[in-house]
Amino acid sequence: MITTHQLLDAAKTAAGITSEYRLCRTVGVSDQCLRNWRLGRSSPDDERAARLAEMAGMDVGYVLASMAAERAKDEGLKAAWAGLAKRLEGVAAVLLLAIVASLGAVSFDRGALASTGIDAPSVAKMAISRLIHRRKYAATTNHAR
Repeated sequence: MITTHQLLDAAKTAAGITSEYRLCRTVGVSDQCLRNWRLGRSSPDDERAARLAEMAGMDVGYVLASMAAERAKDEGLKAAWAGLAKRLEGVAAVLLLAIVASLGAVSFDRGALASTGIDAPSVAKMAISRLIHRRKYAATTNHAR
C-alpha cells in the first residue's frame, strides 16, 4: 500500500517537479492543502489521488484503494481497503510482467518462479530493469535486439 507522502514524492519525481509550489499548481491545490497532506492531517480526494497516480505512472485503482485505506477510521474498513490495494498492486505487476514478457525482455517458468518465493511486483521490476538495460545497450552499440 502506498501512503500519501510516497504518492506525492513519486508524482513529483516522475513529473520532474522540483518544488512543492509547482506540485501544488500542477495538482490544483493550495500550499496549505499540500502541507496538510504531507503532515497526515488530510489526504487527497479521489480526483486528486487519481491525478497524482497518473503523474506517477501508477495504477489508479491501486492508489485509490490505498488512499481509502489511509482515510478509513474503522480498523476493519482500513484492513479491507489495504487488502484490496495489495491485490490490485499484485494484479498490476502481473499484467506488467506479462506485457514485458511478450516484448521478449524476460521469459520465466511459473513453477520455478513460485518455488523461489519472489513476489510478482519484484519480478516485474526486475524485468523492466532488464528491458531498459537491453534498450540502452542496443542504443549504445547500434545493435537491434
